[in-house]
Amino acid sequence: MKPPTSDPTLLPIEYSGLKRPKPQLTLKNPVQILMIGLLISLISLSPVYILIKYWRLCHEDETSVAVIEQIKMNDRGLTCNVAYTFKAPSNNGGLIDYHYSGSVSYNLCQSLTIGQNINILYVRSNPNYSVIMSEFAPPLGIMIFVGAFGTSGILLIGFSLNDLSNLRKLRKSGQQAQAILFDHWRSLDIFASRGDRLVCLYFVAYAFKVPTRQGLRIITSAEKNKVVYENCRIGDTLTVSYLPEKPSKVCRLMPYSFSRPLREEDFLSNFNKVTNHLHRNGAIIRKLLFPFNKYPYQ
Repeated sequence: MKPPTSDPTLLPIEYSGLKRPKPQLTLKNPVQILMIGLLISLISLSPVYILIKYWRLCHEDETSVAVIEQIKMNDRGLTCNVAYTFKAPSNNGGLIDYHYSGSVSYNLCQSLTIGQNINILYVRSNPNYSVIMSEFAPPLGIMIFVGAFGTSGILLIGFSLNDLSNLRKLRKSGQQAQAILFDHWRSLDIFASRGDRLVCLYFVAYAFKVPTRQGLRIITSAEKNKVVYENCRIGDTLTVSYLPEKPSKVCRLMPYSFSRPLREEDFLSNFNKVTNHLHRNGAIIRKLLFPFNKYPYQ
């Protein structure tokens, strides 16, 4: 939908030369950002058991000789499952048989035969954790994944909690001013689609004055706001709420900002949006985590 006809030349002179600011995206939906951060953090923890097993194999490693019992190639031919048996000390002091089954690389699989002896490593305190010695290597892909996703999730959680705190302060001690709408634009959302149609994001930029010791200062801000985009013209006056100590970073248009307080339904609605989005992109995440369907140290 096109916005109402606007004529930028009708803007007051002091507002006509303002540059378009970057939109405040996080302040608009802090609850949804928080949910995304929590989910990303949980996803980053999913392969942590592989890192724990690798660490234990590095610090409690014992060697043994195992006998290959089964070799099963997967459909794609990139990896295969191998089952083997080896002897290790039990808690009672005697040797008992331990059985292990897991994925190995295709190259190793080609060189294995049933009944073949092969060197393995196992965890001294828990022989159920074992790996073929030639396959033992740092899981760099898992480390990068956990580090990148974990850091991203923590940053999103921190940003959203900071935004929620600012919104509470804005509701409690925010001041209001009259703002001038001086720009609006649309942008395609590359992360969302509805069937064959791309989703448009609607942004508006506005400016308002705040008192300082040196006099009035013009503050510019922008936010995603489809209602204002579709119903207001450039040059229209809007009411904005801002924090006096940091007006350029914490400000929102009224009355669309605080029509009602956050309720449980808001959290459930945002949670459903996030989970649906992650479900659609789950294949991408799995491909990034395990590009060759190889699960080391499982």
